[in-house]
Amino acid sequence: MPTASMNVAIIGAGLSGTTAARTLAAAGFSVCVLEKSRGAGGRMATRRNSEQLHFDHGAQYFTLRDPRFVACGKEWENRGLIALWKGRIVEWTEGGLIDKTNDERYVATPAMNVLCKEMIEDIPLKTEAEVRTLERHEDRWRLISSDQNTLCEADWVISTAPAEQTAAIMPHSSIILEAAAQVKMLPCWAAMVAPEKSLESIPLDGAFINDGPLRWVARNSSKPGRDQAREAWVLHAAADWSKLHWEDSRESIAADLWQRWCSMQGIEAGKPAFATAHRWRYALAESVFAGRSLIDPPLRLAACGDWCGGPRVEGAYLSGLEVAERLLQTLSPKVET
Repeated sequence: MPTASMNVAIIGAGLSGTTAARTLAAAGFSVCVLEKSRGAGGRMATRRNSEQLHFDHGAQYFTLRDPRFVACGKEWENRGLIALWKGRIVEWTEGGLIDKTNDERYVATPAMNVLCKEMIEDIPLKTEAEVRTLERHEDRWRLISSDQNTLCEADWVISTAPAEQTAAIMPHSSIILEAAAQVKMLPCWAAMVAPEKSLESIPLDGAFINDGPLRWVARNSSKPGRDQAREAWVLHAAADWSKLHWEDSRESIAADLWQRWCSMQGIEAGKPAFATAHRWRYALAESVFAGRSLIDPPLRLAACGDWCGGPRVEGAYLSGLEVAERLLQTLSPKVET
C-alpha cells in the first residue's frame, strides 16, 4: 500500500503523539491525531484563565541529554521555541537549601504546550475526541467514542495514552496488555496561584521538596517568555497526599497547598487574586516498561508514551520517535519510497 493511502490514527496530542505524527507525516503517511482535551499539549499543558494568566501546570521544564533530543532541542532553540530557564532552583531539605541552579533546564516559550502545537500545525487534529475502544471493520480499525460514534477509521492505530488507558483501548493485543501491566502511574494535584501581592521576598524560582504534601513549587512567571509583571505560581503535591485528597474540591486543594508553601516561607498567605487546581490522574510513571515503544504488526496496533522506556519530556519525545521509526521499518518493504 503506498504511503499516501496508508492512514495512521494517533491517540493523544502530547509530545509522544505529536512527535510520531510529525515523523510519519514527513514520510508521506496520512495521519490524524485525536485528543480528548481542547488542544494539543497533553501533560505539557498550559492553563490560561479569563484574565490571561498563564500556568504551566504539567511538565515544568526539560533537559537535553540524548543526542537525538539534543539535535531537536537545538533546532527548537534556533527557532525561538525554547529557551534556558535561568531562575534559581533549589532542593528544599531539613538541613537547608541545596542549590540546583547550574543544571540546564529548558522551557518552551511562551508556554510549554507550544512544542506540541508546532509539531502538528499542518496535521489534522480532532479535539474533544476521547477514544474509548477500537472495532475491526474489514481490514481497518474504527476508533469509537464513549457515545458509540465512529471518530475516524485507520489502517494503523498508535496510542500514546497512559498505560492503563491504552490497555483499555487495545485489549486485542496481548503484546500491549502485558507491557501495560508492568507500569504503575502516580497521581498529582497541581495548584495554580496568582498572589494578590508579589512574593519577591522568596529568594527562589523553583524548589524540589522532599517531605510533606508538596513535591515541587515554581514561580511560573520567572520562566522566559512569560509575563513577569504578573506573578504566577505552580505547586505539585506528593502522590500519596494527592490520593488521600483526590475527591477534594479544586479550590480547597489550591488554598491548602498555597497555605503550606507560604508557611514554609514564614509569610502570611492571604487571599490570592486567582487560585485553582488540576488533577493529573496519570502524572508520572513510578515503574515503566523497559522498551521505548510497542508494536503489534499483525494487528496494526502500536503504543508509546513516557511510560515506555523512561518518563519525563525527553522520554516522551524519544518514545514517539521510536514508534514512528519502527512503523516505517515494518512497512518499508510494502510502501513506495
